[in-house]
Amino acid sequence: MNDARRIIDGLIAIEPIKTWSLIVTIIGERGGPGFLTGKELNQLLATIGIKPEATRVALHRLKKDGWLDTTKSGREVTYNLSEKGRLESERAYKDVYRKDVKYSDGWVLVLEEGDDEKVRLTKPVIKVSKNTLLIPREHLNFYPNAMPLAFTPESAPAWFREKIVRKETLRAAEQLLDLAQNAQSSLKTGGAVSTKAVHILILHRWRKLALRDASWAYISLYEKSALARCHRLVTSLFPILVHDKLNLLKK
Repeated sequence: MNDARRIIDGLIAIEPIKTWSLIVTIIGERGGPGFLTGKELNQLLATIGIKPEATRVALHRLKKDGWLDTTKSGREVTYNLSEKGRLESERAYKDVYRKDVKYSDGWVLVLEEGDDEKVRLTKPVIKVSKNTLLIPREHLNFYPNAMPLAFTPESAPAWFREKIVRKETLRAAEQLLDLAQNAQSSLKTGGAVSTKAVHILILHRWRKLALRDASWAYISLYEKSALARCHRLVTSLFPILVHDKLNLLKK
């Protein structure tokens, strides 16, 4: 078993993969292939361990939901994101590809009077207890009756950290960090398709973490954590992952 195969297996094992979501990552990643034929998708997904039947069902669902456009030439079908899919992907990738920390002013712990559910539905917030919230500092003005609380993140107990990000998510970040470090130095032995599969899976796993505001709160508060180090490493790899290698399948 070569290094690429071991890394692929490790990335798959982090948590179950939803085929439709992975396809959106593959077709929608920045600087990547764009249009892909059904044959190319099946080839790549087979390397990841996804059967053609599952791919076919996922593609049908994405097309039905308006995420994909298709063109047909003879018996070959080519897939690309629709306008809806492209806009949604671009919105998501602002966070996925960012090298800075989202909500750069940091997060603040506040004691809130009352329960303003309207604000909570429109602004990022982490509920620590009934009236204790963790919110981006830049959004303090939306909570005029809230009182900021002084605290030191490093001295906070484990239960507080788990209120921000579940331990299962932190474990996933640790695994991704380890596998991304291995990928950084061990992919020279992989073939084109297996190397591409590693890159896509790293991007997909990070995407799932980067789209959670709680992840950014944790990264901001705990700069030495596996989650924060994962952010720095994976985004530093993107020039390699996205621009230099991801077109290998097209050659």
